Amino acid sequence: MNKSVVLVIGMLASGIVQANDWTGNINGFIGHKSLDSDWGKFDSQGEFGIISDFGHQSWPFLIAIDVFVSARGDSKEKKNNGDLHVDGATSEFMIGIRRYFDLNYAISPYVGGGITSGYAYREIKQSDGTYKDENDDGYGPWVGAGVVWRPWKHFNVGFDARYSDFEVELFGKDQNAGGLHMGLNAGFHW
Repeated sequence: MNKSVVLVIGMLASGIVQANDWTGNINGFIGHKSLDSDWGKFDSQGEFGIISDFGHQSWPFLIAIDVFVSARGDSKEKKNNGDLHVDGATSEFMIGIRRYFDLNYAISPYVGGGITSGYAYREIKQSDGTYKDENDDGYGPWVGAGVVWRPWKHFNVGFDARYSDFEVELFGKDQNAGGLHMGLNAGFHW
């Protein structure tokens, strides 16, 4: 009986030690997305998201899982047939790898890349109540780089820049709904 208890405690303790060899980050992001000019006024959008990664400390790369949402609304715009209100939005789910370069300071630059699954949406409302919207999704690559500063053991603050590329079709027109994402992030490191 005592040998079994010691064996179980030993197995549990080794699992806890192994769990401590894992590392990762989860950061909130706020920034800006620049889309291609075929988006017209909507080529510049505010953006927020989550940047996360995890992996074993012995791995050369961490697994990256990021989510971003951007949007912009245009208040009333005069057209020949009345006032318009137009909204444009995109969202992206990115998965890939990320490599950190620890500089023996509290600063770590990183690079990463992978695949994005994106969604785009446009909505047009006219003053007479006429309403139309359209959405589409697509897939493509993303690449990025950034830097994080860890002023405390479990706190990150940093800057992230990345480019994504995926095509959608909205109102019969092909558009690139990816773009340049830039912003600040802050969050938790373990």
